[in-house]
Amino acid sequence: MSVSEQYIFKYGEDRELHLLNPKGVFTPTGTTDALVKAARLYLKKPGKLLDLGCGNGVAGIAAHQLGFVVEPLFSSDLSQDAVDVTILNAAKYKCVIEARSGSIFEPWEGEKFDYILNDISGIAPRVAEISPWFNSVPCASGQDGSDLIVEMLLAAKKHLNKDGALFFPVISLSNVERILKVAGEEFMNIKRLSSDEWPMPKEMSSHTELLDELAEANVISFTKKFGLMTYYTDIYVATN
Repeated sequence: MSVSEQYIFKYGEDRELHLLNPKGVFTPTGTTDALVKAARLYLKKPGKLLDLGCGNGVAGIAAHQLGFVVEPLFSSDLSQDAVDVTILNAAKYKCVIEARSGSIFEPWEGEKFDYILNDISGIAPRVAEISPWFNSVPCASGQDGSDLIVEMLLAAKKHLNKDGALFFPVISLSNVERILKVAGEEFMNIKRLSSDEWPMPKEMSSHTELLDELAEANVISFTKKFGLMTYYTDIYVATN
């Protein structure tokens, strides 16, 4: 694994993380930034925290730096390279960590957490193919981009302590209706913490025929206004 590539994550007015981010490990997007910001405003005290779909470790390490983690920080990703670089990045910031490789909650059988930050990707694969986000990184999230998040939602309750909280993003480049339906069936309380609208990346905006086709099939949704296309990311917290 080459670890020469750097990624800078800004959180707060004057705080930054400088993290290794090798090729083949998903580079965080605005969704990760929105997730950390929403959790930061919601959380009031430290707890046992799982960074699910950790990538280079940014969300969990930021939560640790903000004082919301009772060590160790727990992190996992399907990619072993992601787990390896997360361990390196955590060590740089003196964060004691337990990091494991595996699919969704597979590495955490029998474990329960106070907080789960879910950053597993969830966009339709045909959108991922034309996006700038999945270079050298697979996107196996089902035809409408909802399969991995739904699988996570169906298993999350048994991994949360009493009064625990699950934070998860919903991106309009996936089947939002299906994701929220399952979330509402699995949890007593679902609250939207934030909503961000983003311009469609230039790599995608030229594929209007494909995007229109997917929108007409209710696979994704986006907005056209003033000659621009935009999509959104909402951050939710689920509790029981």
